[in-house]
Amino acid sequence: MEHKLRLSGKSRIKKRGDYIKTQNQGKKAHTTNLVVACRKTSAKNAPTSRLGVTVSKRVNKRAVVRNLLKRRIKEVFRTSLPEIADGYDVVIIVRQSATQIGFQELKGELLRALRKLKLLGTTHAASI
Repeated sequence: MEHKLRLSGKSRIKKRGDYIKTQNQGKKAHTTNLVVACRKTSAKNAPTSRLGVTVSKRVNKRAVVRNLLKRRIKEVFRTSLPEIADGYDVVIIVRQSATQIGFQELKGELLRALRKLKLLGTTHAASI
């Protein structure tokens, strides 16, 4: 039985090689607090897009803060997944300034970046 309120294993990037390929070869959108990279997935018949989040110790040395940022980003991605184009790997790199903003601002920034990369339709604009 899968828990509905979390990102499924199929929707997460798990291999280091997939992170690196997406960061190096993918299209990027930069915002004040995030860098979002995406590329068409190499997995055959990818049912959904997959997410990977990177929050380095440079952002904050406390794991609690880094994990909070990761949880927030995963939640935005999970709730937006039905509107995100299928078959993409998305890697989000969090910048240090992200520790100073709230959930709604982070959500707006992430959705704008996904729209800039043409992964998210304009139907989500009303929720910002």
